[in-house]
Amino acid sequence: MEIALPNPLKSPLVGKKNPCGRLCRVVLLACFLARWATAQTLPWIEPLSSAQLWQRIEFRVNNIPTATNPFDPDVIRIDAAFTLPSGRTLTVPGFWYQGYQRGISAGNEALNTSGSADWRVRFMPPESGSYSVSIAIQTNGHASGTVATTNFTVAPLAPLARFGYVRAASSGKYFETSDGRPLRPRGENIAWPGGTGTYDYDTWFAAIEAAGENYARVWMCPWWLGIETDPNSLTWYRLDRAWQLDYVLQLAEQRGIYLLLCLDFHGMFEVTPDYWGGNNFWPTNPYNVTNGGPCANQNAFFTNAIAKTTYEKRLRYLVARYAYSPNLLGWQLLNEIDNEYAYLNPADVAAWHAVMGGWLHTNDPFGHLVTTSLTGSSDRPEIWSLPQLDFAAYHSYGEASPASRLAAVAQSFLQRYRKPVVIDEFGTDWRGWNRTNDLYLRGFRQGLWGGALGGSVGTAMSWWWETIHSENDYSVYSALGTILNRTGWGNGGWTNIGFKTSGPPPPTVGNITPGAEPFAAFLTPNGSWGGMPPGQLAIPNAAAAGYSASALNSFVHGAWHSDLKTPFRLSAWLTNNARLVMRLNSVADGAVMVVRADGSELFRTNLPNLDGGYSVDNEYNLDIPVNLPAGKR
Repeated sequence: MEIALPNPLKSPLVGKKNPCGRLCRVVLLACFLARWATAQTLPWIEPLSSAQLWQRIEFRVNNIPTATNPFDPDVIRIDAAFTLPSGRTLTVPGFWYQGYQRGISAGNEALNTSGSADWRVRFMPPESGSYSVSIAIQTNGHASGTVATTNFTVAPLAPLARFGYVRAASSGKYFETSDGRPLRPRGENIAWPGGTGTYDYDTWFAAIEAAGENYARVWMCPWWLGIETDPNSLTWYRLDRAWQLDYVLQLAEQRGIYLLLCLDFHGMFEVTPDYWGGNNFWPTNPYNVTNGGPCANQNAFFTNAIAKTTYEKRLRYLVARYAYSPNLLGWQLLNEIDNEYAYLNPADVAAWHAVMGGWLHTNDPFGHLVTTSLTGSSDRPEIWSLPQLDFAAYHSYGEASPASRLAAVAQSFLQRYRKPVVIDEFGTDWRGWNRTNDLYLRGFRQGLWGGALGGSVGTAMSWWWETIHSENDYSVYSALGTILNRTGWGNGGWTNIGFKTSGPPPPTVGNITPGAEPFAAFLTPNGSWGGMPPGQLAIPNAAAAGYSASALNSFVHGAWHSDLKTPFRLSAWLTNNARLVMRLNSVADGAVMVVRADGSELFRTNLPNLDGGYSVDNEYNLDIPVNLPAGKR
């Protein structure tokens, strides 16, 4: 390094013997070095890409003070204030970033760090013209006293085919982007990949784009994208997972796909393995007191002040890193949280949603939609009536006549809550793709079309994405798009289609058919917790069993869930040796099973909770037969 100094130093004693000349030169040099060093340690903003209209611009913020925890805004907080050409100001949080390079090792995705970690700010310029940026820094709750600033200019460009963030349309029924163009989502859940991680999304997103799909739902969970799911990880976020979400979101932007990002799933509060033998993550949940968290039990996550503040810090990080993107359709706080209501107070869960939904609406500068989700067939007014939730989400599995059913659900939600509804998950069976029972994909087609034309925002969003891909069933989506794109679907005033059916099955049998032969009927009730079907079914023949999923529910509720209690009544002509055989899987506490025929009690038994839990886990795995009297009963 070379430093130029004035030579000679000007002094009243120039030309004479000057005893302080050397000292003056040393002091001046020291002052210059101090000023130079200060300039090199001041924060400064480095743009990493050029500024273009409706294209992400990213900045590195250099010379930020070292912090003991760069993820905790109570320790260090970076906020960038963008002044737009119109004079409007948007404040965007900064975030701690680490780059990665991906590869395949032993058949699985492997990530290696690339470069050093640093502070970043992401922004999406919505206007052309001159911008200014001012970055403020706080450490331990106090302003650092130093503000970094810079300017950039965005050139005017021809309007994009679509631009802006997703919002609810003024009708309260559908989505649109902020340029006023209708957005009708067509797509599926692609919640997590196999072992090859982001490489799977390369394949899947290319396929769904080719099929005309424009929507996918992605989960953050312990095995994929969860940045705060490991024990002792509160406010210490996994940067490798965050980078993977970067990749998936940017890939969605390139493919024209809108992502609904689900931030948590119900298994984080479960202690008992489910049907698939897992998803019981409360023992390892970082909010659990045994893992360094503040929560003595699951419900405390929704009530404990420290837990809520800690969760808001995670929301801040997600907003900082991903909220810039118009392809982020919205934030979905939880998946099917009412699966865990055995451990939770529904009123506390609803109050938590109001707080977190309000936090996002206040702190997301780009104004993304906010929602949550509940189990199949579940409808809880204390959740969906919240003004902080912008649209409702319905899960449909194993429902008879999906087209007419989903149309009825959409109309019911629209009437009660006056907000859009997404058929958030759909399948003809919750246990698997079940091609055996839907050989020609009639049920699958009904779900897509019933969602698209029955009043929801778009198609029903199918589950089982891996099987759809392996069977190459994308032609169903292509056909839907080919037809609806020619109709102007989503534009103008649409009247929801009414699917013609033969009506609901009758609740009672009629007269006996002369010469009819006895038969056995095997009824398979709907397996959706919280569903409220009519609960009554006539069995005039074996084929009537096909209506059992739409008329009956396998969860028989009592006093604990009186709001979900529905009758369970069968009507049939019985032979002399007739009997009812009930397959009992599991019970909660205080269960009593009673069978009556025409009001006369035939059977009663107490059913203790053998395993002390509340999961459907074949606790009993027992057939219970009851003899029935002959005749019309």
